[in-house]
Amino acid sequence: MHSCTSVTVWLNELNVKGSFAYGVDEYEGRKRRTLQIAIDLMQKGKVDLSPLITHRFPLENYQEALRTVIYKGKGPVIKAVFEP
Repeated sequence: MHSCTSVTVWLNELNVKGSFAYGVDEYEGRKRRTLQIAIDLMQKGKVDLSPLITHRFPLENYQEALRTVIYKGKGPVIKAVFEP
């Protein structure tokens, strides 16, 4: 398996950015953390995240799935999932 090191970042000319923050918004009449609002909307089925799934693999093809996610060999990967 491939690991991400500073060499990987340098060779691929990647920009690495990080953040540690959260927002608070008013939702359903009270102030709540934005992440919790997003989770609630997903649980209620009000947000369709299926377009983010770009690759699907049967579980027995887990090695191909990992290679695809790590090396992006089959084009842009947003989310890869295993299907029974």
